[in-house]
Amino acid sequence: MQKDRLIWIDITRGLCILGIVFFHFFQNYHDNWKFSEYLGVQSAKIGFAAVDIFFVIAGFNISYTLAANKKKTNSILRY
Repeated sequence: MQKDRLIWIDITRGLCILGIVFFHFFQNYHDNWKFSEYLGVQSAKIGFAAVDIFFVIAGFNISYTLAANKKKTNSILRY
């Protein structure tokens, strides 16, 4: 049995994870360089947006799974 996967969702989720890691790295980095201060500000923008996108993707995955299950079994929950 082959599972249907949306590759672009996996790629986007991976990029979001990298953005969040980037943010956390510069959040704890020393601020004695101007360049690290600039990267800290930019990583905050990227990190906050990545978290929002990650939650939207999680909601989409849940909806997509429920819709596929309903289409397959003609009911949302099957016990």
